[in-house]
Amino acid sequence: VKVEAFRPPVTGFLRSTGQIPVIRDRADLGAVRLCLQLLRAGGAIGIFPEGARGDGLARTAKPGVGYFAVRTGALVVPVAAHGTEGLAQGLRRPVVRLTIGEPLDLGRVPDGQVVTRQRMRDATEQARAALAALVLATQPQRVAA
Repeated sequence: VKVEAFRPPVTGFLRSTGQIPVIRDRADLGAVRLCLQLLRAGGAIGIFPEGARGDGLARTAKPGVGYFAVRTGALVVPVAAHGTEGLAQGLRRPVVRLTIGEPLDLGRVPDGQVVTRQRMRDATEQARAALAALVLATQPQRVAA
């Protein structure tokens, strides 16, 4: 979660639910190290690959998802979230529907070897494309008025 969100009164809640504060405008080495540690211990991390709220169609992705996958060999599980547009608006909670896609094995770069930018970009693109396809395939049909 962006570090700016860690302000009272939600800081305690975010920390208690396992959220990791991330500085988004540069490589946050502390957050990266923590995520690598979690993955290597068999844990899981959740990443919104677009890095910010967009139109939800996963047109772009930040390289973190590809880096973590190829550095640790962790599977990437795309999750399409529909109905999140209204989450930050008002008191009513919208219905949100999650669809979980098939896990992707993007390979692993062995410890001691460098993860090249190209390898990271390729893995990131594979994850982005799978997420975008899942979003489109599961998008609710809008009914014309």
